[in-house]
Amino acid sequence: MLTSSHILLVRLAYDTDNIQPALPVIDKPIVYYPGMANYNNPQYLCDSRLPPPLYISKSTGLTYQVKASAVLEYDLTCGMMYCARRDWNKARDAFERNVTYPTKDGGCSKIMVDAFKKWMLVSLLADGKFCSSPPRTIASTTKILGLLGRPYVSLATAFTTDDVDQLRSEAQQNAQVWMEDGNVGLVEEVMASYQKWRVLSLQDIYTKISIAEIRQMTKSAETGSSLSKDEDVEALIQNMIIAGMLHGVIEKNDDGTKFLHFLPPIAHLTEADIAREIKSVVAASKDLRHISASTDQRLGSSKEFIKWLVKESRRDKSSLSEAQDPTLGLEQLDEEDLMGDLLST
Repeated sequence: MLTSSHILLVRLAYDTDNIQPALPVIDKPIVYYPGMANYNNPQYLCDSRLPPPLYISKSTGLTYQVKASAVLEYDLTCGMMYCARRDWNKARDAFERNVTYPTKDGGCSKIMVDAFKKWMLVSLLADGKFCSSPPRTIASTTKILGLLGRPYVSLATAFTTDDVDQLRSEAQQNAQVWMEDGNVGLVEEVMASYQKWRVLSLQDIYTKISIAEIRQMTKSAETGSSLSKDEDVEALIQNMIIAGMLHGVIEKNDDGTKFLHFLPPIAHLTEADIAREIKSVVAASKDLRHISASTDQRLGSSKEFIKWLVKESRRDKSSLSEAQDPTLGLEQLDEEDLMGDLLST
């Protein structure tokens, strides 16, 4: 559950560069918020099965009221903390929560725009792919973000191609933009990772390829040219394997020619690793069961959700096939009304 103490914690941890001690807190996914409506008074506050909003509240003194702007600040700061640790996947998820935050009339705030720019860069670092906006972003917000973040969209588009000169041109032409947005470091990380993702893209075509061919087929975005020696390519690949970015091994033929052999991810998992994965999934499923039951109870008494269900039931029968998707039509609701059940702003 997000509390006012979380906001103070991330500010202090990020400003003082003491991120490690705060990780056990910010790694927890946020499900509940102070002031969440539609909960009945519990019979016993000591019941360990109670959802947190029933006993963590302003009235109990365990949290102050958290405004929508504070929630956005929390996720943005978490994303920047993960960036400082080069944990690109978690940084992407944190910025994505900013970008997809419910807003009125499909608009977006400045903090959402800032998060979108960072999300675009860390998505390249985490996935090596270009996406115009995160899933669940409504069309009007996507359009606004695309216009305000046009230099980032152009950079991301060039990143996913083999045209290293175009990528370098986009990076150099918008150097002032990166500086003004405070994203110079992230852009440098993107440029440094370009050749690694080009190497990874080869596994879509090859299962085995020589180191010499990799040197000829890939270029560094930092220099704009191929690496000078096969040994440099081999060192690059070894670093990717050690970091877990690449699943493969370097093999040597009898004639001395070295090859990169791409391996499926499962090949690197031992029985103990698989057992841990299964145990983790089972534990997560048990946690989700309690969260799902609590969420169903809250939505069941939400007037906005009930209003939407009534509106859906009145839809013309000709659009029945479209209405089968339960997410269709949600964009017609006032997103801030839905968040009213989560936050009292």
